[in-house]
Amino acid sequence: MSEFVSVARLAADRAGTLVLDASVSRETGADGRVAYRPGHTVFAEGHLPGAVFADVVGAFSAPDAALPLTRPSASELGHAARELGIDPDTRVVVYDSLSGAWAARVWWLLRAAGHRDVRVLDGGRTAWGAGGGEIETGAVAPPGGGTWEPGPDANRWVDLDGVRAVAEGSRRGTLVCALRTPDFAAGHIPGSHHAAYNDLLDEGGLLRPDRADAVAASLSGAPGPLVLYCGGGINAAGLALALAGRGRDDVALYDGSLTEWRAAGLQLQTAPRA
Repeated sequence: MSEFVSVARLAADRAGTLVLDASVSRETGADGRVAYRPGHTVFAEGHLPGAVFADVVGAFSAPDAALPLTRPSASELGHAARELGIDPDTRVVVYDSLSGAWAARVWWLLRAAGHRDVRVLDGGRTAWGAGGGEIETGAVAPPGGGTWEPGPDANRWVDLDGVRAVAEGSRRGTLVCALRTPDFAAGHIPGSHHAAYNDLLDEGGLLRPDRADAVAASLSGAPGPLVLYCGGGINAAGLALALAGRGRDDVALYDGSLTEWRAAGLQLQTAPRA
């Protein structure tokens, strides 16, 4: 099964599909720093017909974690999913209003915990609107009543100690950074490969299959698992989505990513700027 669904396919298959809007609010502070907040307002201002809001920053993150956007526990994930009406056999399509990486984060959380029928809308809300799709406004109450229970996901995540071991060569694996090129150049975990998630998208936010194929080919000989990371585990999920179905099933995410690595005071490697 493809991990993506096109606008045309979703429009034709809406019956029986639970559509989740994983949009966030992108805010820039007075100091120029970007922060991501729950996207309730973004959702209310415009969403696909029948969609319900999946709060990546809130319900789909651990509430008491030291780092933002930390993956929730199995019980927290299960509760968030059931509140949205997810059953074991629910067909789920996720989208967002930015690059698709936030939708990919929800896709990864559900997939890693065993829900198999979940895909991402290629191009997200932008592509839906560009294709003439109807947009609704206003808040929507989550349906609740779901019955899905997350399963084990240990092989899909790597913690700080595991990443240190890969970087030091005492554990098998390949580190891959999904940050934009300038951010990768400014500092990444030593020994990392680079595959910027945003470089895989065209101007309209659609995945470029040829670019994803090229990245997969460049990593075909790298020892697994591929341990993907970025700044906070979002673009890394987008890269995981792009690589899915391209010959590498041994993919894991470093959830803490560079936020945790930097907080631990660990070494960063820089690269010359182009």
